Parts: sequence; C-alpha cells; structure tokens
Amino acid sequence: MKTVFVTIGNQKGGAGKTTTTMLLASLLHARCNLKIAVMDIDPQKTFSEFRDREMVLINKSIEEKKWSDLSRAYANLTKDGKGVFDVFAKVLPNEEVDLMLVLSEIANLKKLEKYDIIFFDFPGYLAESKFIRLLVTMDVVLVPFYPDSFSWQSTYMYLRTLKKFIDKGLGIKKLAIFGFRYSKARRTREFDVYMDDLKKANINVLQGKVYDSTGIEDFRSTIIDYDLQEEKSLMGLCDELVELVNEVRN
Repeated sequence: MKTVFVTIGNQKGGAGKTTTTMLLASLLHARCNLKIAVMDIDPQKTFSEFRDREMVLINKSIEEKKWSDLSRAYANLTKDGKGVFDVFAKVLPNEEVDLMLVLSEIANLKKLEKYDIIFFDFPGYLAESKFIRLLVTMDVVLVPFYPDSFSWQSTYMYLRTLKKFIDKGLGIKKLAIFGFRYSKARRTREFDVYMDDLKKANINVLQGKVYDSTGIEDFRSTIIDYDLQEEKSLMGLCDELVELVNEVRN
C-alpha cells in the first residue's frame, strides 16, 4: 500500500485549510475505512491542539459519565476497532519547524506504508524556503477558494506557483481546486470569469464543494465525521480526492 501525501493549501489566511482537512480526514477515516493520519507542521499548531482539547473533553465526559456527541463518536470508533486517526505535531517548542526532522519523518512514513493518506497541515505562507521544500514533497495539493475578487487574486497566484512546480517536475503530482463556503445564492458573474481563468491555466476544478453553512465552523472535529445533507454532502469531495489518490498510486 503506497502512502499518498495530501495537503489542503492556500497562502491566504482563513481560506479553510485546517477546517477542510478536519472534515475530509474524519469522513475518510470513519466512513471510507481508510487509514488516515495528519501531520501538523503549522507553527500555530491549530490542528494538533484542537485534537488535544477534544481528547481532554472526551476523557472528562467518560469520567463523569456524561455522554456528549464527541464522546459517543469516540466510543463508536473504538467499538468498531478503528480508534481515532493519528495526529503528529512536528513543531518545536519555540514554534519553529525543523526542516530536516520533518523531511526525515516523511521519508520514514513513505517506507512504512502504514497509512493510505497522510494529510499535512501547512502554514498558509510560502515565503520561507523550508516550507516550499516541504510542499513539493506532497503528492496531491487541493486548493480551497472563496469566490470574491480579493481572495481570488491571492489564490490564483498560489495556483500559478504550484503549477510551475508541477511543470518543472518538482514533486507535486496532482493539483486541483474546490469551492469553500460555496453558495449558489452568492454566485456572481465574477465566478464564471474565475472558472475561465482556471480552464486556460489547465487546472483541475473539482465538482465537490464545502458549502456555506454555520455548521462547518461550529461542528468541525477531528473525531466526529461531520457532513452536510443531500446535495451539500461532502462525500462527493471525498470521492474525488480518493480518485486523485488512486491515480497517484497507479
């Protein structure tokens, strides 16, 4: 089993990187029977600290015998023998990322082939060369975007940078973009212009989207396999990611 490295990336803060990583990792782990892990190399440590807080709440709930949605989800995963997916925090106490340490860990994880997919939670910026060196070790990069002019300029620059890496054969194998906090009601003429830009640049646009919903922010979790209903389901996005992962393996 070849382990595939995936990151949800965008250089703009608040673009939905960590939120989408949580949503997809939880769904793929709980519903698709895939072996998932997340490596947190963001100096803010948002993902790993979120998991730590959830485990504290779960332990407290179990000790006090006061069941919550979180502790029930944890109990179900444990009962099924899955447990929770692994989270590795690779940020030093001084909030610096040790490039050689992470590269060594990446090489070891490749050899172990223990996981189907490992998500990497990067910081948004690409200014530091060490993050670029880590980024080009990814197999799949999915880019969330919110369709407004300010966000689009930053996202498009990021996409063009990654496309240059791919064209030069610098490691990234699959690049795709998807809508984050998407709303049909707010779709504008600008959105169609953005889609034309992507087609001209030969960048894959996924059909699955993370729809605009208060639930997306309020109920994100590294334990609960949270999903939206009916046409807004995130499973379509999960399926498209699995297809990209299989293409990388083949």
